[in-house]
Amino acid sequence: MFSATTLHMAYYIEQERLGRRRLAERTGLSEMKVRLALEAMRERGWVILERSGVSLTQLGKRAFAPILGAVVDVADVKLRGLSMGPSHRTGQVRGIQVPEAWRLRDEAIRAGASGLIVLARRHGAWTFSHNGEAIALRNPEDAETLDHAFPAAAEGDCLFIVSGAQRVVCSQGFWNCIRTILVKSS
Repeated sequence: MFSATTLHMAYYIEQERLGRRRLAERTGLSEMKVRLALEAMRERGWVILERSGVSLTQLGKRAFAPILGAVVDVADVKLRGLSMGPSHRTGQVRGIQVPEAWRLRDEAIRAGASGLIVLARRHGAWTFSHNGEAIALRNPEDAETLDHAFPAAAEGDCLFIVSGAQRVVCSQGFWNCIRTILVKSS
């Protein structure tokens, strides 16, 4: 039902009224791709396109609420030790069961990303989801960077770190993962 592109755009539209050009800048997508996706969203009754920008309709807010309500924050974060490429897109997600990274890795790779790391907030620290080891033990700089970038982290939150050659593929990889874990469960 939702594409990664649709979720990506809905995330920004929910935060503020944006025009097509600013939406393209925020997402890293081409203006043509944004225009086509917005038209499809409008046809479903999810958005209103006005001169002052795009906004979610009540139907759109209801449709995206369970998914976007779980996504706390999305940011470009420069990492050193946890890096698998020159660009990174990191998203904080709340209220989900910690997924196994290997199950989601293919979703990120499908978008052109080079890798995915899933972290979980446990005992006040970011830990690797597969073994519970605090990342500060091996990557103290990255642990500090992530704590600074996501200060509202709560126990049980997850971070999805998608790496790749370009920001747009990292973003699409992140939203592919979100679509896989949240759309199927909502």
